[in-house]
Amino acid sequence: MITHKHITVWIAIVGIALWGVGCGAGMADTGGGYNSNSTGWNNIGTSGAQDIGQFRSILEAGDIPAANTLDANGFFSEHHTQLPPPECGNDICLHGMLAVHNDWVYGSYQAALQVGMSSTIEASSLERKPLDLVVVVDTSGSMVGGNALNFVKQGLHILIDELEPDDRMALVRYNGFVEVMATFDEPSDATSLHMLVDDLYPDGSTNFHDGLEAGLQMAANVSNLERQSRVIMLSDGEPTTGITDNESIIGMAEGYIADGVGLTTIGVGTSFNVELMRGLAERGSGNFYYLESAMAIHEVFTEELNYFVTPVAFDLQIEVVNGAGYTLGSVVGTHLWETDGYRGTITIPAVFLASRVSHDDPPVGDGGRRGGGSAILVEMIPNDAWPELADPNRVAELRMSYRLPDSGLVVEQVVSVINPNAPGAELEQPYYSHQAIEKNYAMYNVFLGLRDAAQRAEHSHNEALWVLEQTEARASAWNLEMQDEDIEADLLLVDRFMENLRDRGAWAVNPGDPNDPNNDPCAAGIQEACYEDPCAYGGCEGDDVSYGFWGCSTAGAADSAPAGLALVLLLFVGLIRRRRFAAPARGNR
Repeated sequence: MITHKHITVWIAIVGIALWGVGCGAGMADTGGGYNSNSTGWNNIGTSGAQDIGQFRSILEAGDIPAANTLDANGFFSEHHTQLPPPECGNDICLHGMLAVHNDWVYGSYQAALQVGMSSTIEASSLERKPLDLVVVVDTSGSMVGGNALNFVKQGLHILIDELEPDDRMALVRYNGFVEVMATFDEPSDATSLHMLVDDLYPDGSTNFHDGLEAGLQMAANVSNLERQSRVIMLSDGEPTTGITDNESIIGMAEGYIADGVGLTTIGVGTSFNVELMRGLAERGSGNFYYLESAMAIHEVFTEELNYFVTPVAFDLQIEVVNGAGYTLGSVVGTHLWETDGYRGTITIPAVFLASRVSHDDPPVGDGGRRGGGSAILVEMIPNDAWPELADPNRVAELRMSYRLPDSGLVVEQVVSVINPNAPGAELEQPYYSHQAIEKNYAMYNVFLGLRDAAQRAEHSHNEALWVLEQTEARASAWNLEMQDEDIEADLLLVDRFMENLRDRGAWAVNPGDPNDPNNDPCAAGIQEACYEDPCAYGGCEGDDVSYGFWGCSTAGAADSAPAGLALVLLLFVGLIRRRRFAAPARGNR
């Protein structure tokens, strides 16, 4: 049975699809989708979050995730974000790509600069140095909940079996106190390590600081140029004993990290300190993972040794200097960005090849992690004074330097980014400086929608639902043509988020029916939903927002698409949506 609600949703989605036809937001002339699976090069991953397992698990449990559980680096890493070929003549090549159009939620002008790195280096060509690994395990009493300690034990058994003959592993456990269970002075064989892991049990409070410091100190004491030193830190909660504030813990760790000790963090359960764990990993040239299932256990503990032990560059720095027609805005994809508004820098102690190049490479079966890289996107805000500029088309200049691992030679590269359109110029069609950014621009907008919804949900479920409805409609319209598996999986996240909000009483704003007495987004506090533009369904007195709900500039533009095309799009969207809800979540754990 087709209800009024179903018709409303279909009309809204078709309206968004026509936003890309009648309102001129079509494909740029780039030859269609970018074939990201036929390349012979690798992306360079930045350190930090590598998945959004915690965010996803909260949604799957029927709850509303906090905004800090959604990290751009982790979200982007779950997408295959292939970059242009590395043709700069060096091992690592810097890329600056620009996308310009309208954002997917509010329809306002949007210019996004992607900063990325690709490499000619093959993972199989990297010689892994022997590893000195310290594993620091939280065995506080809270680890008994949710099967957390059993997950950790399973993972550690896999990790021990993955070690190579010349590797060494030390083991530290901490609760209210710290106990060193295995040292490098008296190296244990695999059998002994397995027995020590079996003997771990939960008890007491969480002295996170002292446990981590003990592990870092052990790794630093044996550090030398012929071997790799790394610490893996596991925890399920907040520090409760000893030094507990994030700033002090990160400050302590940075001293050891500066001496060449790498640090990876793994969170278990849903209540660990995500900002602390992510911050430590990002500064420590490592990765932050979330351990929530048997599948994740195998992936995390094998992936860490296979990909994140051998760095391809040290002391990498990227500087972004904006053109006079733009100002640097918000940045997503890294927490290492520092800026004064006109110049931004990113400094990373060490970088590695991206570990996953697609959702099934290496094959991990249904429910495995997707992805294959990281992305850093910078909002470029137009400068109103651009007509007076000598070069208004220059968006930014990117400068990169890094040190080669073996020779220590410093390599530098400079890239200029140009926009052939004037700063702030409204475009009928999206502009992509390279077709590789087309999918990444969609990914970026889905992330912004999810983040905005999570932030709004803290005070209004209605506002959060409205944001997700806009995000879902635009993403569905985009994916009608592109049929991208990553965006399809993103849509499943959006759908589940909306379902959880509706279960809590949130109601959908219906811009297609101005006579609906429940349709008053202004009264709901959604000021961005109030428009004066004639293309929109209505306006709010005193609101100065001038961009219509459908992203149109005139009513005629919205009505310019033939009725037959609207019907075709309606039918296609309906079929796609039915197939999506019926199909298994191939990439979604």
